Amino acid sequence: MSDCTVRVDDEIGRLVGDLAHALGRTRKRVLRDAVLVFADLHAQTLARGVEASSRRSSAASGALEDGRRLAEVGGDLLALDLRERVLVMRREIVAVVERFGASEVRLIGELAEGRASQVVELLVTSDLVGAAWRHLDATVELQRLLDAPVEFTDATGLRLFRRDRLATLERGAVML
Repeated sequence: MSDCTVRVDDEIGRLVGDLAHALGRTRKRVLRDAVLVFADLHAQTLARGVEASSRRSSAASGALEDGRRLAEVGGDLLALDLRERVLVMRREIVAVVERFGASEVRLIGELAEGRASQVVELLVTSDLVGAAWRHLDATVELQRLLDAPVEFTDATGLRLFRRDRLATLERGAVML
């Protein structure tokens, strides 16, 4: 590690100098130890900050990749195959689904398996008690957005009546 200059005001400079003299250490060692103790005391906060930064970086990387895909086809979304279209538009798809009352949007079926398909199949979770899941409104909006048929499967209903079917779908599902 290379040395660098740390500028401090006069009061802190005197404090560090006094501590270094009293402890029989160098100013550099006193500052180094102080920073290490501070980082240790705030380890949880630092870990949360690193995690948040990593999430932001990952999201930015995904947005760049989406932009690259669109640029390859001259900005024409419909020139992409359906799976690519879904991946590029994933944030918009999730926003539409959430606006109409569902969450946990996952791609299922042939597109999730990486095969060609003419239909976008989505597994979503709705709230039986809260606001109604308006799947018809979401279907119409997503079909307009993606220019392809969209079908929803509700994980909440399957959880109640067909747990085996839900388990099968979840194994192959791709989170958007």
